Amino acid sequence: GSYMKKKDSIKTSALQIGIFDSAFAIVASLIIIPAIFVTSNAMGVPTEQALQSKGPSLMFVQLANVFNTLPGGRIIGAIFFVLVLLQSFFYSQTTQN
Repeated sequence: GSYMKKKDSIKTSALQIGIFDSAFAIVASLIIIPAIFVTSNAMGVPTEQALQSKGPSLMFVQLANVFNTLPGGRIIGAIFFVLVLLQSFFYSQTTQN
């Protein structure tokens, strides 16, 4: 709230954040799940096993495999993981009092 203009509505802003965050998560899942499916088949990993991944295993194992199969994937993967690191650092800074 401290960066909002006085005329901005907190209710409207919260609604917009919820909508855009949910939309981004849905679009990301529509990209990530098929990519994991294709990559797991190419690597000989059972699809059921790959799609049951969640949390750190999904991010640091399955997505790393996806990046490794892409042309230029090592660079894209490095950028992705650096951005994740920065996001976690900045989030931790905003939650400290």
